[in-house]
Amino acid sequence: MKHLFAVLCLFAFWGTGSAARAEALTLAADEWCPYNCAVTDPLKGYVVDIVQEIFGKEGMVLRYVTTSWEDALEGTRSGMYDGAIGAAKDEAPDFVYPEQEIGRSGNDLFVPKDSTWTYQGTTSLKGKRLGVIRNYYYGEILSEYLENAVEGVDIIYALSAQPLRENLERLINGQIDVLVDDYNVAVYTARDMGLEKKIRQAGAVGDWDPVYIAFSPNNPRARVYARMLDEGVRKLRSSGRLKEIMQKYGLDDWRNAMVK
Repeated sequence: MKHLFAVLCLFAFWGTGSAARAEALTLAADEWCPYNCAVTDPLKGYVVDIVQEIFGKEGMVLRYVTTSWEDALEGTRSGMYDGAIGAAKDEAPDFVYPEQEIGRSGNDLFVPKDSTWTYQGTTSLKGKRLGVIRNYYYGEILSEYLENAVEGVDIIYALSAQPLRENLERLINGQIDVLVDDYNVAVYTARDMGLEKKIRQAGAVGDWDPVYIAFSPNNPRARVYARMLDEGVRKLRSSGRLKEIMQKYGLDDWRNAMVK
């Protein structure tokens, strides 16, 4: 069923070349707006916009697929997809990475607005049901905690292609006590769901980490795609076009100082 869902949620952006002859590039991820959003959204996410601009100018067809993160990684590893959007090197070290990251992400904790709890190290999570996403990499600190946590008691996993929405609903409905996700993603999604005023940030874990478009180790053109992306991002940044793309999502260039 997960792979069926992926097929139904595939969206193609056409480059300047002939559809019959154009090389296709298929990228997969779960929804992680504003990095990459739903295929039906008017704004597809700044990473999707960047990729479309870079590879579209080469006459290529970009196919963007939303599925669960687990399927995105497995499908990219097998070669079903050419790349995965939003990967950290530690969670898929065998993939092919560009030199440049496509964003920077941190782990922030959120609770219901009326909760008085604040994060004070992993020991403060004791007795709290933490909402996380299966196969996400949360950095060394939280990863160590999750390895020793009890599923269904200490941690509740979201498995869908919209895992953050699932966790936000669980948080509001009292099914979990705390959720962890990227600050930009959590705030953007909560605002879209009309829940922004019902949650609050209760702390952060670790520092910002780079995230990438990671290309399939089983695709012979993976390194070519990585070089094309690197060159394209450099040109977008130097021309000012990257700033224009980011502003559509209320964001600044991730290489600038990131203030929460």
